[in-house]
Amino acid sequence: MFGKKRKEKKERKGLIKEFAEFINRGNIVDMAVGVIVGAAFKEIVNRLVDSIVMPILGLIIKTDLTALKTEVLQADGTVVEILWGTFIQACLDFLIIALVIFAAVKIFSIIRKTLQKAKEVVEKTVETTVDAIQDKIHSDKDEEAEVVEVEVKEEATETTTEEAQK
Repeated sequence: MFGKKRKEKKERKGLIKEFAEFINRGNIVDMAVGVIVGAAFKEIVNRLVDSIVMPILGLIIKTDLTALKTEVLQADGTVVEILWGTFIQACLDFLIIALVIFAAVKIFSIIRKTLQKAKEVVEKTVETTVDAIQDKIHSDKDEEAEVVEVEVKEEATETTTEEAQK
């Protein structure tokens, strides 16, 4: 009996540990942030549609789309409303949200490409500059070595001449 309870407790700890690992994965946190930001973004777009786009569209077509409906009289005398204007507004909401998301992704893509190109230019410039500096250092060392070599040869010649004169 005690062994069974211990095993169940151990299984629960394993399950809790596995759940904690699942929650702590980076992509889960990223997804949660994405959902929260997405909900806030949806609210912004809904306000754009409700407060700006739909009133302008209402002025153009001289009616409020959400007011468009068809009433159907049933056999028992009750009336059923088909709110097709609300459906049209929901479709417009979707199209505007999709357009705004497309524009945002496109802008971020352009920014990312521009930054990548700038990074490549900077890296190439740094590499070229480092190569030029290294070439200058090597050429300066070569010139110094030539000067020292000439001085050594001159000293050797002078020493040989002095020894020959002695």
